[in-house]
Amino acid sequence: MDTYKGSPQDLQSWVSGTNVSKANRSQKAGRVLNTPELVAPLFKLAFGPEKAVSYKALLILEQVAIQKPVYILESYHECLDKLHSITEHRSVRPLARITEIVLLQTFKKKDPLFMDWFRDEDLQKLTTLCFNWLIGQHKPATKAFAMRSLYLLGTRISWIHPELKAVIENKYAEESPAFRARARHILPKLS
Repeated sequence: MDTYKGSPQDLQSWVSGTNVSKANRSQKAGRVLNTPELVAPLFKLAFGPEKAVSYKALLILEQVAIQKPVYILESYHECLDKLHSITEHRSVRPLARITEIVLLQTFKKKDPLFMDWFRDEDLQKLTTLCFNWLIGQHKPATKAFAMRSLYLLGTRISWIHPELKAVIENKYAEESPAFRARARHILPKLS
């Protein structure tokens, strides 16, 4: 049931009622898609001190990004300096997916709304973050999203592709089947 009434306390309670079911996340994202001014407060909750609320806010934002990436662009960009502060594994995965979506819009779809937002220093921050996700102790999905994000960033920053290739080849044997599947997709593009 959608109980959000408009106050910050109601928003936190509404977000707390989110679960991992796709239907629930989609229903919550639908509310945000109809009320895009909720994106900024959701990002605020995502970077707040309560990890359970942070995780659930990111799950909702991930669904919003999948359906309407432009709605999250401004708030995502405003949070660039804080992205590294999300460290809980379950929260990093939706954040990595959101990052991948933003970079797909920027570098693959070449959406001018996205291309105008990111300066070189922003891209350097994202590069560092994605390499940390790729080489850190993260779940396979996070690493897969980071790998694709780095591939996309490498279309603009020349040194990324050789480094990405080296990391993938170095880690390939020890990583999960999901990592290897994404690597088999990305490696031929890096040669």
